[in-house]
Amino acid sequence: MINILAVLNYIVVLIYGVILALSFVEATKTKRDKQIMLILIAVLLIIQLFVFLAFGDALLFKAYPFVIHIPLLLFLIFGLKKSPSMSLVVVLSAYLLCTPRKWIGTFVAAFFNNSQMVSYTTQILVTVPILFLICKHFSPYVVTIKNESKKTIMLFAIVPLLYYIMEYSLTVYSNLLYSGGVVVVEFVDCTITVSYFFFSILYISEINRRREAEMDRKINILKSEQAENEIGQLRKSQEQSKIYRHDLKHHLAFIRECIENSQIEESISYINEICTNIENHKVDTYCENMTVNLILSAYIAKAKEYDITVNTDMKIAAETNIPAADLCIILANAMDNAIHACENIENVDNRFISIAARQQKDKLFLKIENPFSGTVEFKDDLPKTDVEGHGIGVKSISIIVKKHDGLFSFIAKDGIFTMMVSM
Repeated sequence: MINILAVLNYIVVLIYGVILALSFVEATKTKRDKQIMLILIAVLLIIQLFVFLAFGDALLFKAYPFVIHIPLLLFLIFGLKKSPSMSLVVVLSAYLLCTPRKWIGTFVAAFFNNSQMVSYTTQILVTVPILFLICKHFSPYVVTIKNESKKTIMLFAIVPLLYYIMEYSLTVYSNLLYSGGVVVVEFVDCTITVSYFFFSILYISEINRRREAEMDRKINILKSEQAENEIGQLRKSQEQSKIYRHDLKHHLAFIRECIENSQIEESISYINEICTNIENHKVDTYCENMTVNLILSAYIAKAKEYDITVNTDMKIAAETNIPAADLCIILANAMDNAIHACENIENVDNRFISIAARQQKDKLFLKIENPFSGTVEFKDDLPKTDVEGHGIGVKSISIIVKKHDGLFSFIAKDGIFTMMVSM
């Protein structure tokens, strides 16, 4: 009777494991998936039954990795074209999740003199409920692991792999775990604890790295879009200024007509309107590079609104190795931060921004100075702030500079904040 139950339990646990593994890779939904699953189960059952009948229960138990696990792993890799790392996680996880049914069987059997028959019967009875719960509530999360990086996927294999190795080395290929030795028990405790913390540290490190990379990506996208919008608006203004210049003869004709008709006040008003429009759309020239001129024109105009004196010494060629969007991010953020710092200077006579740039062959050197009030704290060589919405600027600058293998420096000394960039 026990032998029959043992065979039946092997059959049930095989079906259970295969269904779990395939559900972890979403290979149980379509009709074709289910047909493939049935064929796979049938093939593995035949192999398992052959080994059981030919060599007995004991050998099958020890040969299970070679008879079932490795063929299942190879099927996932070559049959379903899943990645080796994901396939390994799937097989190990399916094996790990076979333990609840086994433990429940052992627990119930403990009340019946550790009857093997009761254990097998209980394991068989609880298989379907456990399988349902795992497939419904656990499998959807395992499926999402495939979207992670290879490194992250391998992290998820650490704990089940350690359990797999310990299970077979301490209970299948030896009887050390059941011997009750203090060394073995403490070894198991130590391994579980260390593996948990090792996995946690690596996983948190990977999550933080990805979070930082995602934050950097979003910052770059946001700042690039902002820079492109500003450049677009300034270019539009420049085009409008060109239109005014092109239409100058029409303006002069209208003014002459007003004068001839003694409409002096109307002509003066019209002239003032034209001058105002042209002035508003003017782009000052600070160097040969149009991108720099556009950005500085916008921010220097903004600085004047806060009574900030801006001194410029820009020697940048029309063409640089730095993309316009990257150059815009650095200048726009640096000027924006400098203006914000000057706003907090109470004496308007002490508000100034000094910006200088040099281009030597393929290298660009930029230096911006401005006064500041209070103190400036640094973290990882970058000035930090607790004010919500601030601090992104210097982070964006550092990201762009690093992208071009350049160097940056932020110094706050004697009330003067200095930013230097070389790339």
